[in-house]
Amino acid sequence: MLVALGLLFVAIVGQSLLTGVIGAATLSAVGLTLADPTAIVVIVVFNQLALIGIGAVYLTRRLDGIPFRKPSKNGVQWLVGGLVMMFVVYGLQTLVYSATGLENPPDALAQAGAAEPWVLLAMAVVAIVFVGPGEELFYRGAIQGRLRRAFGPTGAIALASLLFAAVHIPNYLLGNVSLLAPGVLFNLGLIVVIGAIIGAVYEYTENLLIPILIHGLYDAIILVGVYSGIAPYL
Repeated sequence: MLVALGLLFVAIVGQSLLTGVIGAATLSAVGLTLADPTAIVVIVVFNQLALIGIGAVYLTRRLDGIPFRKPSKNGVQWLVGGLVMMFVVYGLQTLVYSATGLENPPDALAQAGAAEPWVLLAMAVVAIVFVGPGEELFYRGAIQGRLRRAFGPTGAIALASLLFAAVHIPNYLLGNVSLLAPGVLFNLGLIVVIGAIIGAVYEYTENLLIPILIHGLYDAIILVGVYSGIAPYL
C-alpha cells in the first residue's frame, strides 16, 4: 500500500511540475493563463502525459511490462459489456438526480464547458487520446497491479478504485464546491463504482487496452452528448 501511495505522490508532483512549468508556458505562448476556462484542455493533456510516463515506466521496470495487445473475441465482449455497465451507472445517476432533486455540483470541466462549449468537444478527443491511456496505465496498470501483489485481485480493485475517486476531488475544489455537498459525495461514490467496473474488466481480460478503450470512449460519448444537448453533465 505504501508503494501505491508513493506512486500517487510521484504522479501528483509530476503533474504539478509538468502542468505548472510546460503547461503554463504553452498557455502563455497562446495568450492564456491557467485561470482561463479553456486552459483546462491543456492542463488535462499535461496531467495525463505525466500519468502515461510514470505508469509506463513503473509497469516496465517494476511489474511484468505493459499488458497491451490486440483484443480477442472475449476481450471485445468485455469491452462492450464494460461500456454497457458504465452507461447503466450513468443512467442510474441521472435518475437519482431527477427523482430526488439532488443538486449536481459543477466541477471545473462543467464550468469551462458552460463558458466555452467547444471545450467539451476538445475534451472528448482528449479523453480518447490522453485520459483513457493515462489514467488506465497509471491507476489500473501501475496502482492496481502493485496492490494486487499485496491484497489479491479483489482488494486491489477496491483500493485502486478508492484512490481513483480520491484524485477527482480537486475537480470540485477547482470548481469552488464544498466536498461535503451531498452531490459531491454521491458522485465520488459513483466514481468508485466506475473504477471497480473498469478494474474488474482489467483483471478478467489481463489486457490494458480494454479498460483504456472503455474509459476513453465512455468519457468521449458523454461529452459529445452534453455538447449536443442530449445528455446531462454528471
